[in-house]
Amino acid sequence: MEKVLIVTVTKIEAQTVLELFSKASGQPWKRLIRNNKTYYALGNVGNANVFMVQSEMGASTPGGALLTIRNAIDTLSPSAVIMVGIAFGVNSAKQNLGDILVSRQIATYEPQKIKGQNELIPRGDRVTASIDLLDRFRSAELDWRGASVHFGLMLSGEKLINDVSFRNQLLKFEPEAVGGEMEGTGLYVASSESKVSWILVKAICDWADGSKIDEFQTIAATNAVSFVVHALQRVSFTEIQESAETAEAHLKPYAQSVLPIDASIVRIYGKQNLPIGVGFLVDERHIFTCAHVIVSALGVSADEALSKEIRLDFPLIATRSYFASITFLDSDSDIAVLELPQYVEKSRPAPLAYESNLWGRPFRAFGFPAGRELGVWTGGIIRGPNAQGWVQIEGKEVGYRIQAGFSGSPVWDENTNAIVGMIVATDTDSSVRVALFIPITKIVELFPISISQPTEVSTKSDKRRLQVFLCHASADKTTVRELYRRLLHDGYKPWFDEENLTPGQRWEIEIPKAVRASDAIVICLSQKSISKSGYVQKEIKFALDVADEKPENIIFLIPCRLEECEVPERLKPFHWVNLFQENGYSGLQRALESVSLETSA
Repeated sequence: MEKVLIVTVTKIEAQTVLELFSKASGQPWKRLIRNNKTYYALGNVGNANVFMVQSEMGASTPGGALLTIRNAIDTLSPSAVIMVGIAFGVNSAKQNLGDILVSRQIATYEPQKIKGQNELIPRGDRVTASIDLLDRFRSAELDWRGASVHFGLMLSGEKLINDVSFRNQLLKFEPEAVGGEMEGTGLYVASSESKVSWILVKAICDWADGSKIDEFQTIAATNAVSFVVHALQRVSFTEIQESAETAEAHLKPYAQSVLPIDASIVRIYGKQNLPIGVGFLVDERHIFTCAHVIVSALGVSADEALSKEIRLDFPLIATRSYFASITFLDSDSDIAVLELPQYVEKSRPAPLAYESNLWGRPFRAFGFPAGRELGVWTGGIIRGPNAQGWVQIEGKEVGYRIQAGFSGSPVWDENTNAIVGMIVATDTDSSVRVALFIPITKIVELFPISISQPTEVSTKSDKRRLQVFLCHASADKTTVRELYRRLLHDGYKPWFDEENLTPGQRWEIEIPKAVRASDAIVICLSQKSISKSGYVQKEIKFALDVADEKPENIIFLIPCRLEECEVPERLKPFHWVNLFQENGYSGLQRALESVSLETSA
């Protein structure tokens, strides 16, 4: 039997849960003291063993929702966390006091940008509640005969809102919100980091206008708790944990094989906070997309768009969203450039290919057609350019055709493993699987980018690439694989066993050969590698032996700490770089540039 944790905040919420769940289970509730915190065993409802914990008000306050739920998950190991209680409504014309609000998404409004004297711009994340619990509560609504239920976006922040003007200012930026409260942010953070399903179910007790009636707090709490009891009684919750574990198992092999295009793809949101188009990262902070995507997303003219910011995220590698400024927008060419406020961890600019003869090459693209908010892949064959210089592509006969929602997608050439263009238009006849893309050459004519491209893609450079051997323990493959891809993108020639060893080769012969042939050896250190015996220690010893053959005044060995760990005694004479720090990679680049100068000299 699965454990379900109910989270309350106010006295009215907690008392209502204790009363209604005792009736539903037919058992008196019991207090449990675990790790200096009081929990309440509510008995069995449906096929769930239910517990309650009471949080202090707010998400991040001492004793608030974040710490309370995090500790409760550690103590009770529930498969689902449901926050239940009272909230404010936002539209008295379409909602009634006592109506139930279920979080399809939560938007935290607390991080804000202050513009002028009176304008606040929310800069928080928007996250989706667990799909499995959304499914259970939507099913429960079908035979629910109580108060009306509204599924939608819930606002969440630390402020107790009793002011109509502040509420309306939030609604200006989140117009589809159905209500708001104070603890939802702590709910999703604590649950998500522990991979536990979560959802918020609260009912309207006021309109955040300063007028509160205690009677409606009781009504709202009763309605919300009654709906949760109804859901537990009617719908099975036994597969929630299993589905979460299955999803994680499916994601693990994917996460370990992220292609450069995956780490560069950007999802761009429109006014209703639904995906409207795509972009792709071309250096650490700049993104290419279509001008018409930006204009449509913001609902303004091209001139007005340049003073705005737009919400986006990296759907294939990260969960949080960002607001990017618009630094370039040209409607005639249909090209726009966005700038991120910071480097996004795990993001990587994909290599670009400046090629003209692409006829017959296979490609892949990614987009967000209507109803496909998580994105879909498609592919096909590249043809030739039209009179405008845009290149025609033909989709496969099966799978998704290129349609609205693919604009701005990078066109990934499967032959060169690089981006050759950006999707800009599709044929209006849905029976014709044809679209057009703008070649990279045309984009960089308008907005030159100063990033180095791998010579495997851009073959115009005659400069010899620096060969860098990556010495590492097998336990660090995932981190070192990311380093390999970054070095490859930045124009180096990294040697990484899983990429450079051919099946059938004898690694004990090829690895020493690669060490001797390299211009620099990056020795990747972690708590696992320094304590591990085996071939990695032989590699380090061999690298030290080769280093002894080099002139004393050149850089050859570069210890590279992947995390906080002790540097082995024999490597302490060499200055090391901390890759896990913000400026770690740039420090490694400086060292390699010194090697490059010595090699060319």
